[in-house]
Amino acid sequence: MWPGACRRTSTCRWRWARSPAIDAEIKRRSVGAALALTRVPDPELQARLLAHAAGLLAARKLPEAGEVAEQAVAAVKALPDATRLENGLVALESLAMGGAGKGALGLAAILEPEVDALTVPSARDAGTLVLYGARIRSDDPAGAMNALNKLSDPVMRRDRLGNMPFAQKDFSPANPDSLVWMDRLLSGAEALPAGEFRTEALTQLCRTAQRSAMEMTRLPQLTTKAAAMAEIAARRRHAPSAQLLALLREAEGGAAARAEAARWHAVAARGFDSGGRAEAEGLKTLATFTPAERQAAARLLDPSLTGNVSPRRLVDLAGK
Repeated sequence: MWPGACRRTSTCRWRWARSPAIDAEIKRRSVGAALALTRVPDPELQARLLAHAAGLLAARKLPEAGEVAEQAVAAVKALPDATRLENGLVALESLAMGGAGKGALGLAAILEPEVDALTVPSARDAGTLVLYGARIRSDDPAGAMNALNKLSDPVMRRDRLGNMPFAQKDFSPANPDSLVWMDRLLSGAEALPAGEFRTEALTQLCRTAQRSAMEMTRLPQLTTKAAAMAEIAARRRHAPSAQLLALLREAEGGAAARAEAARWHAVAARGFDSGGRAEAEGLKTLATFTPAERQAAARLLDPSLTGNVSPRRLVDLAGK
């Protein structure tokens, strides 16, 4: 059974009977009446109802949200060991979905050791996904990455990595926060310990950034934003993103843009997620730049560099 699923019929009946009433009271901004409905003799149900109310209050940005979230976390913490995890995961989802981030992160920290201790892999993965969802919705990319790193199902992990950027609503060129969000996601991936999942996470996220940048290039007025999104991944040495950025810089024209273009062609030649001929193609492209342009590109990578800069030397410098 999925963690958090209601096993006790009487508790479910009480919950589904009271939840709509709490919703209605909060819509009317009758916070006192809504909280009165959470006061029930069953401590498990009370924890769930408090979290439900806190999530609704947070979604409507009402000032009582933080205090009620604290009450929900305290109620879960007070439950006996046998029922804490099941009810806590339900409460965690309510807090996170509503946007009660501080409460959700606090509760996730309490429940994480219990989820890690589960011995059945499917149950542990299910609980870990709830923790992941709570952390990514509560603006904790690094914590979300660590949660995904614990998943035993690689298909599930890849699916979440692909959807991770869209945990921020309106991840798109029109949203000025999208660039910052993608940078934070990639920083969270970079903070992972070296290994297969770190590589997988960086690759998936960089591909999403590159696809997003490609979509923006369809509209001339979004070219600047496309370059900025591509650069987020190119700075992590993602070859396709560096290649796209180089082409966008070339299109700008002028000596400074040409130097930038040569720099990113060199990065693409030694970057990851490229085809087997990336370096050969990069050297061929860099040979079309003048010695002065290659030298200017090299100084972008190493300001102290002097002397002639061949295509090979520039690629080697970008690879360091």
